[in-house]
Amino acid sequence: MKLSESIRHFRTMRNLTQEQLANAISISPQAISKWERGESMPDASLIPVLADALDVSLDRLYGREKYTLEDLMTAIPAYLQTLPKEERMNGIRTVSLIADILGKNSFHKDSSRSMWENWILDGSKDFASILNTAETGFTIASLRSELPFWAVFCEPEEGWGTVLKPEERYREVFSVLADQHVLNTLFSLFHLPHDFSFDESYAAEQFGLDNPEETLKKLQKLRTVSSQDISIDGKVTRIWFYRQQIGLIALFAMLNEQVYHQNSFAWNENARSSPLLRDVPKTNG
Repeated sequence: MKLSESIRHFRTMRNLTQEQLANAISISPQAISKWERGESMPDASLIPVLADALDVSLDRLYGREKYTLEDLMTAIPAYLQTLPKEERMNGIRTVSLIADILGKNSFHKDSSRSMWENWILDGSKDFASILNTAETGFTIASLRSELPFWAVFCEPEEGWGTVLKPEERYREVFSVLADQHVLNTLFSLFHLPHDFSFDESYAAEQFGLDNPEETLKKLQKLRTVSSQDISIDGKVTRIWFYRQQIGLIALFAMLNEQVYHQNSFAWNENARSSPLLRDVPKTNG
C-alpha cells in the first residue's frame, strides 16, 4: 500500500475528516488532500506526528507487512504496560485471541473483520467459544464476560499419546472428584481466597459435611488443602488451608464450556489431517 493510500485508509478508519486530521497535526486540509492524491509527500518531521494522530505505528503507516518475533516481544509488553494493572490479564487474552482468529490465513474473506474484533474486545451474548484444532496443537477460548479465558496446547512431536497415558494417578484424581461431598466442598472453596484457613467445625457448618476430616483428607490428595496441627492452651487443633490449584480451576473452566456451551461456538476450525490421538509404538522388552 502506497503512503498516500495508507493515510487515506487510516484516516477514514478513524472516522476523521481531512480537516480534523489537519487540525490535529497543525497543517492545512489542502495539504492532507494533496498527500492522499499522491501529489506531495509529508515532511519527514511530520511523519511521527501523523502516525500518532492516526493512532498507528510507523510500520503500519508505511504498509510494512512483515513482523518479526523481536518486533512483537517489544510491542506487546509495551502495549500491556499502557493498561491499568487490573486490565492487563484481559489485555493478554485479547492479544492472544486476535492472533488466533484474525491472524489465520483461512479467515473467511466474506466475514466482517470489524464484527470479529468487536466480539473479541467486547464479548458476545450470543456466541461463547472459539476452538481451533491444527496439526501442531489446538486453542480453546471463551468470549463470555463471566468466564473469559484463552488457552493454547502445543502437541508433542510424537503425538498426545506420548504424554497422556492411563496412569493410576489420573484414576485416583477422578475417583476423588466423583465423591459428591468432595465436589461440593471444592466448589465452595473456589469462593475463598488462597491460603484461607479454617478448622473442621467451620467445614462442617459452611460446607455441610457430616465427616469433614474424611472429605478434607480426600481433597488433600488433590493438593487443594493442606493441614497443620496447632497447640492452643495445651489443646491441639488441626487447621486447614485452602490452596488454589490453577490446574483444577482451568479444568473446570473448560468443562464449563464443554457441558454448557458445546453448541454455541462462535468459530470452529479443524485443520488436521492426522488423528488427534495417535497410537504410540510399543518397544520390545
